[in-house]
Amino acid sequence: MNLSIKNHGIQFVTEGICPFQDMETYYAQLEEITKKLFKASRAKAFCHAARGNSEGYGTWAHTDHAPGSWSTEMAKIAATQQSNQSLPDHFLPPGLTMDDAKNILKAKRFAVISVWRYLGPTQKCRKSHLALLDASSLQGPDDYLHFELRTAPDSSGLSYSGQNFRLKAKEEGSNTNHRWFYFPNMDKDSEAIIFLVYDSKPTFDSHCHIPTVFHAAFFDPFSPPEEPERQSVDVRILLTWDHNVE
Repeated sequence: MNLSIKNHGIQFVTEGICPFQDMETYYAQLEEITKKLFKASRAKAFCHAARGNSEGYGTWAHTDHAPGSWSTEMAKIAATQQSNQSLPDHFLPPGLTMDDAKNILKAKRFAVISVWRYLGPTQKCRKSHLALLDASSLQGPDDYLHFELRTAPDSSGLSYSGQNFRLKAKEEGSNTNHRWFYFPNMDKDSEAIIFLVYDSKPTFDSHCHIPTVFHAAFFDPFSPPEEPERQSVDVRILLTWDHNVE
């Protein structure tokens, strides 16, 4: 099956993916790749999460951000701009600035994507794969539950509180019609997965119109027992379009 962001919220990519060097170089590579791939006016890699043990993996099928949170934040910024008030950068998602917010406000469309990549320690990923839900297979609001994710204060004293969704578990009445995908034996030097965090104008056919992709790590019973825990990184990227795009 040929998965795409446009139709499923998921896309497997190899073009332009090079052996990992460092985060600064990788950010620049991803900005170039995603801007070209999605014909965006701008692409900005603004934060990432690196994971190297099973405790860091999300085993509940979850979203990275409640989609409505993005539109709510942008409405707040728009109101601030109209009243000529200043808004500190820490009111924005980590890694974004007011200049980025202004680009979003003037854009005809904006999206946030995550690029997930296996980093080792072996050449191929054979343990704790990332599974992703075809966004077009969501049936309705009864498929998921709302929760709030809170973090402890960082070195500057700031804490993060984010609105998220998770899919219902089997005992909670999970939907058996969902379509899940994963990519076995991903190569650490040449392959990556892109999935949607938010889209202001989603194009896939979702019954509940949630412009995001649920995902989770899962245990593969066929993984070699001696296989070490995988290391991975996912980078979040803001895309903006100043033109109409399908």
